[in-house]
Amino acid sequence: MKGNRYSLSGKRLDGLLPFIESEMMVKVDISKEAFLDRCDFSEASSQPIDVDLLGKASSFVSISVAERIRHGTGHCQEDIYAIRSGEALRIPDAVAWPINEDHLCEIVSLAKAHLWCVIPFGGGTNVSQATRCPPIQVEPRPIISVDMTQMNRILWVSEENGLAHVEAGITGRALVEEMNRRGFTIGHEPDSYEFSTLGGWIATKASGMKRNKYGNIEDIVRGVRVVGANGVLAHGYKGANGCGREAGSFDITSLIIGSEGCLGVIGSAVIRIWRLPKKKDFGSVLFPDFEHGIRFTKNVSELGRMIPASCRLLDNEHFRLGHALRPESESIIDTAKRAITSFIASISFSLDPKKVVCATILYEGSSEEVNNQKKAIGRLSRMHGGVQVGASIGRAGYELTFMIAYLRDFAMSYHFLGESFETFVPWSGLLALITATKERILKEHKARDLPGKPFVGCRVTQLYHEGVCLYFYFCMSFKNVASASAVFTEIEHAAREEILEHGGLLSHHHGVGKVRSSFLQAINSPALQEAALLTKHAFDPENIFAARNGAYAS
Repeated sequence: MKGNRYSLSGKRLDGLLPFIESEMMVKVDISKEAFLDRCDFSEASSQPIDVDLLGKASSFVSISVAERIRHGTGHCQEDIYAIRSGEALRIPDAVAWPINEDHLCEIVSLAKAHLWCVIPFGGGTNVSQATRCPPIQVEPRPIISVDMTQMNRILWVSEENGLAHVEAGITGRALVEEMNRRGFTIGHEPDSYEFSTLGGWIATKASGMKRNKYGNIEDIVRGVRVVGANGVLAHGYKGANGCGREAGSFDITSLIIGSEGCLGVIGSAVIRIWRLPKKKDFGSVLFPDFEHGIRFTKNVSELGRMIPASCRLLDNEHFRLGHALRPESESIIDTAKRAITSFIASISFSLDPKKVVCATILYEGSSEEVNNQKKAIGRLSRMHGGVQVGASIGRAGYELTFMIAYLRDFAMSYHFLGESFETFVPWSGLLALITATKERILKEHKARDLPGKPFVGCRVTQLYHEGVCLYFYFCMSFKNVASASAVFTEIEHAAREEILEHGGLLSHHHGVGKVRSSFLQAINSPALQEAALLTKHAFDPENIFAARNGAYAS
């Protein structure tokens, strides 16, 4: 991996290619890349739009094809494959960059007056096709992509109240760095935080890796200002931000969280902030198999105030992938054996490379809190047959999360499609759901006579009293496969069916977008679906915000 952004940057990863070939039973020819003969991107037909008029309400407007493609796609495999293969897509007719709330209001007013549609755009990291334009047969009106990234200011910080008012276009990286400079943390760190935006987190109901300590985005956001079809939607006496718990109020914040750009454009939000933790450290634990690891994470979820900021469990497939990405020559299992023998002179200990799993831990808090967290993790590790293998492996596992997307996009060049999809699963059905979903993917792959075998792994990422957030990763070779992305999507769809059949939820934090919207008919009762549509009509009677995500897909 080039550059210097991550710990693996600039290092040889000699184990990766042999792992892929062995795991997926295919031969990789690095001299033959996919998409070399791709066709040129074909634009969908556009309706006329007054660019000069739009430019008066924005800091900048672009109608370049490159900008419009970027703003008409996100980062799911279908989006990347479509761009690289030259698939014809409907793209926005123009991209506008507002710099303040007044600009936003002007853009929405113009859209209302001239029968344009508006789709908000943040960091472009969504994996649900949320920023894709509806087909022209469904939505014939011109579509404006409103890029929020120029609205990136921190408007005020109240140290005494532990609050900050921030414009929605700021990226997670910029927000973290600025708050750290002031001595605070925002507590929210999704995998995409380097590029995703505050507004995107709110719109998709995001969750971060440190949820155990700081909560999800709905716990962090205390108030929003949204530009809707009829003006600014906000709550507060004489313009003040109403940011405390208030009984009897119409709660605009809870309606906007998870609305996926269909009720308005989020202009800014008041968020909670915390003093920077005095101490931060990593840890890692190996367990002989996944069942031992699950029992460990269940007990970790019950630690209350002593729970670490993050505790994630990788299954054996993920563990072996992580091992293949280690630039060091010594194996993680060898590290585990050395960790044991440093305490006990002679011991018979066996970790089967085909069964062993790994939990990575992030500790944050005061010195006393971190020490107590470590003691609790040590006690639970021993109780469940685990071996603590140190901070370096924990740190590497935590950082690997930020690199997965690069690995996926690199692999696409050599005829591999991969994607992650998440769900929430109750503890009672966790192991059965994992087994059934993996088996369903293998069955669907075999039924289509696809090359080699798929890679299917999973990891537990967020812990709750009643269950966990569970990620699946699915990768397949598409060499000589016709309509490869559509085939991949069919198998992924089947996997989601299996998840729902076994008690999993449609989405934990990626949102529904267009990718998962077809499942809502089986999930929402008719009365609930009607209520959602009536709410949409009340907020946006002319359907200016026409992304058609989630419950508003039809």
